[in-house]
Amino acid sequence: MAALPCSTAACKVHAAIGFVIVGGWFLLFVFGLGAWILRREPGRPFWRLLAILQVLLVIQLIAGSVLLAAGHRADSLLHYLFAGADHGSRVALSGVSASGSRGSRIDNQVGERRR
Repeated sequence: MAALPCSTAACKVHAAIGFVIVGGWFLLFVFGLGAWILRREPGRPFWRLLAILQVLLVIQLIAGSVLLAAGHRADSLLHYLFAGADHGSRVALSGVSASGSRGSRIDNQVGERRR
C-alpha cells in the first residue's frame, strides 16, 4: 500500500477494499472450480461470499466516485477502464449466474413436489 499514488485515508480504504475484492473473487473461483470438479452445487458459503463481494463492489465504486469527485485521479487510464468494464461485468454476470442457479434449484424443488 506504500506505493499508492495518494496517501489519504479515503485512498487507503479504497485500495484495501480493492485488495479484499480481488482475494474474494479468487476464493469464489476456487469454490466454483471445486464444485464443478465434484459436480455439486457450490453451497451456501459460495452464495454468501458472492453476495458480500457484490456489496463490496458497490461500496468500492461509490468510494472511487467520491475520490474522483474530490479531485483525486488514478495514475493511469487503465484504472478507470478496469473499474468500469471489470467491476460492472462482474456485478452483471454474478447477478445472472446467481439468479439462474437459484432458479434451477427452485425448478428442481417444484418438480420434485409434483412427483
